[in-house]
Amino acid sequence: MRKFSLTLLPALLAMSSAARAECDPALGHRIFESKCATCHVAHAGATDTTGPNLYGVIGRKSASRPGFGYSPGLRALGITWTTEALAKYLTDPQAMVPTTYMAYTGLKRSDDRSALICFLNGLTGGAP
Repeated sequence: MRKFSLTLLPALLAMSSAARAECDPALGHRIFESKCATCHVAHAGATDTTGPNLYGVIGRKSASRPGFGYSPGLRALGITWTTEALAKYLTDPQAMVPTTYMAYTGLKRSDDRSALICFLNGLTGGAP
């Protein structure tokens, strides 16, 4: 019995990792509403609020929403928001852009960041 259990262990661990890596846009939407919606919207055509509209943020150049007052550091960042770049920024915005105007200290749980990014990515039509 023990040998059978040990041979299944790698497969079970792989399944567990895959389950954690799955995209959960519903959870991401809830996280957006509880953590981000105070300052951001994420709707096509919506005007910016305290923060820029995050609809279509993945694939967008940093600090590129016309008319929005970005910090000098964010304007100088010069990147395209990929899922990886957004994950890094959401972990600790001030570490990535020390002069960011975003007062948020970061989304510390990687599962929450992944779900939020999944939600935002779904708004752009990209693959999760």
